[in-house]
Amino acid sequence: MWTANRYRVLYVAGFGAVLFLLGVYLGWSGFDTIINMRIRKSVVLEEGSEALNRFQKTPFPLEFKIYFFNISNPDEIMAGGKPAVSEIGPYVY
Repeated sequence: MWTANRYRVLYVAGFGAVLFLLGVYLGWSGFDTIINMRIRKSVVLEEGSEALNRFQKTPFPLEFKIYFFNISNPDEIMAGGKPAVSEIGPYVY
C-alpha cells in the first residue's frame, strides 16, 4: 500500500529528473551558443578593441619562410656515398 510519504518521494524524484533533463538540454544547446557568441565578440576588429590592438602589435613576425632541399645525387647516396644537397628558398608567405 502506498503512503503519502512514498508519493512525495516519487514526486520529488520525478521533479528532480525533469530538472536534470532540462539542465542537460539547456546546457547542451546553450553552451555552444554562448561560446560562439563570446568568440565572435572577441575577434571583431573595432577601434579601441583588444583584438585590434593585438592585431596591430603582434609579438612575433607575421611571415612564414619555407626552405626546400634538393638532393643532387640520389644514386650515389643509395650506393653509400655522401649526399650533395642544395638549398632552395626561402619562399616567404
